[in-house]
Amino acid sequence: MNISELKYFRYKLNFNSNFTNSKFSFESKNIIVIQLTDKLGNKFYGECTTLPGLYENEIPAMENLLEKIKRHFTNTGIHNINLAELYNDLEKFPPLLFGLDQAVFNFKINYNLPLEILSGFPDGPVSVNAVTGINNLEMVLREIAEFYNKGYRSFKIKLGRENFDDDYKLLKKIQKIYGNDIRIRVDINGKWNFENAKNNIEQLSEFKIEFVEQPVSNKNDLIALTKNSNLNIAADESIRNLHEAENFIEEGKIKFLVLKPALLGKISGIFSIIKTAKEKNINIIISSSFESSVGRSILPLFALPAQKNYAHGLATGNIFSNDFPIPSYKVTNGVINFNITKYKNLISGQSKIDIL
Repeated sequence: MNISELKYFRYKLNFNSNFTNSKFSFESKNIIVIQLTDKLGNKFYGECTTLPGLYENEIPAMENLLEKIKRHFTNTGIHNINLAELYNDLEKFPPLLFGLDQAVFNFKINYNLPLEILSGFPDGPVSVNAVTGINNLEMVLREIAEFYNKGYRSFKIKLGRENFDDDYKLLKKIQKIYGNDIRIRVDINGKWNFENAKNNIEQLSEFKIEFVEQPVSNKNDLIALTKNSNLNIAADESIRNLHEAENFIEEGKIKFLVLKPALLGKISGIFSIIKTAKEKNINIIISSSFESSVGRSILPLFALPAQKNYAHGLATGNIFSNDFPIPSYKVTNGVINFNITKYKNLISGQSKIDIL
């Protein structure tokens, strides 16, 4: 089947309410949506996502690259396109590489073209955690209660308030209310310095916490904390491309890696990273980068082979006021029931909708 054209457009996603972590508070984000159209008029989408301070200023440069390469996708068969060469040109912008690869991947899976990475692929379900932002104690407790009543039992709690006592009191209150009925991980988004991190994590050790995500921004400090902590340490912001993920796995000092696929690049490379991590007993948590329904729809595919005993950060389906009205996965009682067949059906449904 031939591709008739590649189109792309910039889009501003508006959050229902400001999302706040220890470093940022943002009400919107910008993305580029990539659309491949086949000869029958079917549409196949990919998303180039950004975050505040991360690739947002590079959107014009990424659009320029798309403008240069779109001629390769005009009235041609997918096998006639030198994707390897094109992808090499996009490697300095991993979100752009991911977005284009997602559109190509969806085209191929719709037409049952060979995809070696899907051989022997596992089925779901995928456990999902809820996430709370940096808000006052009453608001966070209310958010947790709402998610709990929807069936969630795993929670990521954002920490990094100016006064650590406020973080501590929040966790103390959560423990008092829920005890061992829920699982908790905390995310600092690199806010603490090394000494504060050591002291704060020591105090957090009294709580039952799955892992402390990115307590410091410096990679060497992050690794050093693993030697000085009774709690598991996880890397997130320290991983911004596949090469950095590979380095963490090879070093083997951090046992929890939070991967945001939409920021990492080529899809086959991400699956390869997940496979290698599992072989070395490193836990992979798949996390959303606050994508639209376009970019979000593929994320459970990465969580399926990464499944162990930990929930994934994919509960971001209702955070925008102007998301695209196309099919995506649903979370029910903190779980996504997902497999390759369901993904193919999802892509087939998306292909009939023109969001341009």
